[in-house]
Amino acid sequence: MFATGDPAADESLDGCPVVRLPDAPSDLKHLLHFLVPSVGRSFLDHKRPIEFPELFAVVRLAHKYNIENLLEQALHVLKQFYTTSFSKYERRPHSHPNFARPRLVHHIGAVNLARLTNTLSILPIALYHCCALSGTVMDGWTRDTGETEYLSMQDLRAVLTARGELVGRGFAMLLNIFEDHPAQDCAQPGLCGIVLTGLIRSVEWMPSDECNVLDSWEVEIRRLARELEICKTCRRAMSKRDVKERRDVWDMLPAIFGLSKAECQWDVPVPGDDGSSDSDSD
Repeated sequence: MFATGDPAADESLDGCPVVRLPDAPSDLKHLLHFLVPSVGRSFLDHKRPIEFPELFAVVRLAHKYNIENLLEQALHVLKQFYTTSFSKYERRPHSHPNFARPRLVHHIGAVNLARLTNTLSILPIALYHCCALSGTVMDGWTRDTGETEYLSMQDLRAVLTARGELVGRGFAMLLNIFEDHPAQDCAQPGLCGIVLTGLIRSVEWMPSDECNVLDSWEVEIRRLARELEICKTCRRAMSKRDVKERRDVWDMLPAIFGLSKAECQWDVPVPGDDGSSDSDSD
């Protein structure tokens, strides 16, 4: 760190030369917090959840000053939230227990960290969450240092283009999840057929510009099944279609943002991933 600083020839403190660093004091505070003690330091032993602005500062400065061990730990925590595993993403909250869930605008910072460190596995989910910002994504994220993080033109174009595609896919997903015919083993095909037909018609007329297509409809499916007396078999069929539709979008998520699965290491099994996200529990 000090080798890259700017030593002032005429400045000293208690006989020691003063080296000026160009980084924001708050960023240096976050970095030094995790650097001391230098032996056995670990994000995993942190007493409280790490906020995204802290993690952003640590990743950026650890990368800048080549503090490899700290950078590796910080990126590990970051990748627990911005995962490449669908089944891991399904589990809530899909983040490290020592990492506070980022605010929506923080995902801009996550995209930029992915580019800075060439950790492309972070990009698909970070860019996906940026889509929810809609037009405000162009305003960037203003940090507590006063600096504003903006997406590059490449990433901004990818987000704005993908948002429209995700909205369209979301509507198609609804039509597939709430299809208008009963399950093969339906216990009451007459009643479920009428209810499901009415349900799909209401969905067809439902205006939406939502792009959060990876969010599960399970809670709504259970509510509708209970209130409309849809049988358990039909309800389970809807739940399975919900998982399938979201899994299909997950598989194509890198391509939606102009990325390849290989460069993002997409859906490669990760530690603790049981490979299953579907449940028939009642």
